[in-house]
Amino acid sequence: SGYELWPEGQEPVNWLHYKPGYEYRPHCDGGCGMDPVPLGMRVASSFLYCNVAERGGSTIFPQDTIKFTPARGDFLFFAYKSDPDFMSMHAACPVLRGIKSTATQWYREGVSKDYTWEDVADLGQRRSSEWKL
Repeated sequence: SGYELWPEGQEPVNWLHYKPGYEYRPHCDGGCGMDPVPLGMRVASSFLYCNVAERGGSTIFPQDTIKFTPARGDFLFFAYKSDPDFMSMHAACPVLRGIKSTATQWYREGVSKDYTWEDVADLGQRRSSEWKL
């Protein structure tokens, strides 16, 4: 990725489970429209596709008109440290048949064991004045 990303301080892995009809509408995980993203905010996302739908469930990037239809075990990583054009906006298409499960991880630059993702407010500001980077 070219970023300083360390395991300590990152958000925990999230398990997302989609049944038929479930979807995620277009959204940004982090710094869409920002250049650069403030230190401590999300700069990248990854999805490990543990189960894939029999029909539907693709991941799309509407700004680029990219559609990723995964196979079980595929890993998708995308970064958005600087994303003034909203290119990292993405969506999970509705599952039409079967189930889809992902292990999802969001990555933040500038977090550590002593300054975790929980110490960062939504706008990249420190929650406590005690923390110094």
